[in-house]
Amino acid sequence: MPMPFLSGRIPQRLFDAVEARAQTDGKTRTQIMVEAISAYLNIPYIPEPQKPTIEELAQRLAELEKTVQEMKAEKKSPPPLKDFFADSYDRHYGNKK
Repeated sequence: MPMPFLSGRIPQRLFDAVEARAQTDGKTRTQIMVEAISAYLNIPYIPEPQKPTIEELAQRLAELEKTVQEMKAEKKSPPPLKDFFADSYDRHYGNKK
């Protein structure tokens, strides 16, 4: 879903508070502002799932290839893909942390 741009001027103390909260929570200023506006307007905010990075995908692919090669050497069937990717799927979609 596209994210429209919203801009406005705020007092320095609010900016500082948003900046501090973002650093404390490990979020961006945008995430803090969206959550605040959502709470103020009483509209539930459901963040979109994070997309895995290229590095994460490359690492997962390397692990999968290694597992397949090991299983070929042992003449075993590979595990179901859902088992192999369950942790990252759950982490990205908020089922587990």
